Amino acid sequence: MNTVTRKIDDLNRVVLPSQVKSFGWTEKTPLDITVLEDDSVMIRAHNPLCKLCGGADVELIKIENGSICNNCLQIALESKNIL
Repeated sequence: MNTVTRKIDDLNRVVLPSQVKSFGWTEKTPLDITVLEDDSVMIRAHNPLCKLCGGADVELIKIENGSICNNCLQIALESKNIL
């Protein structure tokens, strides 16, 4: 693991090191930034979750306000709930 030191600028921004290009990240990649209990920060590419159950299904279906998994869609359709 490589450690790169960066300062926070006056707008509270941090420039990511160029090595992140090897992850396939671009300027359009959504990132999840998590502050952990020990004050460390974890940055990872956003992985969409089901808005109903919170699960990460391989095939999420995009809806107006996010995504739902196939299982939740089937449950909603079987109970005749309109999303």
